[in-house]
Amino acid sequence: MKELNDKNEWMLKVKTKNRNHTSKRPEILKIATDYYRDLYHSKNLRLLIEEPNFIDLEPIPEILTEETIKAINTQKADKAPGADQITNELLKSTLPAIAPILTNLFNEILETETIPEDWTRSTIILLHKKGDKEEIGNYRPISLMSNIYKVFSRIILSRITRVLDENQPKEQAGFRSGYSTIDHIHVLRQIVQKYSEYNKFYYLGFVDFNKAFDTLEHEYIWDALHSQGIQGKYIRILRNIYSKSTARVKLDRTSEEFPIERGVRQGDPISPKLFSAVLEKIFRNLEWNDYGLNDIDMDSMSRNSAVSYEREKVYESYARAYSHVPGRKLA
Repeated sequence: MKELNDKNEWMLKVKTKNRNHTSKRPEILKIATDYYRDLYHSKNLRLLIEEPNFIDLEPIPEILTEETIKAINTQKADKAPGADQITNELLKSTLPAIAPILTNLFNEILETETIPEDWTRSTIILLHKKGDKEEIGNYRPISLMSNIYKVFSRIILSRITRVLDENQPKEQAGFRSGYSTIDHIHVLRQIVQKYSEYNKFYYLGFVDFNKAFDTLEHEYIWDALHSQGIQGKYIRILRNIYSKSTARVKLDRTSEEFPIERGVRQGDPISPKLFSAVLEKIFRNLEWNDYGLNDIDMDSMSRNSAVSYEREKVYESYARAYSHVPGRKLA
């Protein structure tokens, strides 16, 4: 890797599909572009989800200037802008003048559900996560998009968060205010200690999502939001944004555009909530009443084939629930 402009890095060489190496700049860009074009290409040609009727159960209130101001103030400083080159610092420095103008724009979008073209475009930069730096799959794609869109996204997020949180069980600690995985680790340790103390069997199921944000099929997202009570207008607006989304990969030069047919954009404020909504939909598909610990007589179990049989029942229940999630690994 080589430093560029203090923060950005570029790849000096990467591995090709036949496991050779290349350091030629056009070839590296092509490898990265082909990788993400394929990653964001929908693999479900025929989804078994009926097109829901996204209706509005009640009128959607207009966006207030106060909502816009709050969203702008929430935006972090020193973040790269999208194609419009409007930074968060610029928005904050012109807040009294720009907030009413943006509020009018947002309300027009809310009314017409017509999305500015710039909002559907993003530029992908790559940040190394871990592992071999010559493996293109070891980089996290960050989508640079319009900061004005992010302000709008934060407003929509603030409006749908309460409904989504009300649909989340207390077991879900991800992307929720007031929740922490530390509490869940404590509960898990207590369960393990108590079951071990009384010589009882217990089962831990781990699901590893490979490229979790990047492989969510869009139809599953809208179905999950609909099933959890999100107003139709918000779903339609989000769907309109995603249905027209395109991206380009930027290294030391920029690739041609390609369509984004699946995945949520890393860098979009609303993306984590969309992901957790899909997870909740998956957990609801688990057959809790038929499988799992509730179906196991812990007092009568012993180290015999019955234990293996019950373990397989639990595993199969997880496997069925996660059957439509790309990149999943069960352990």
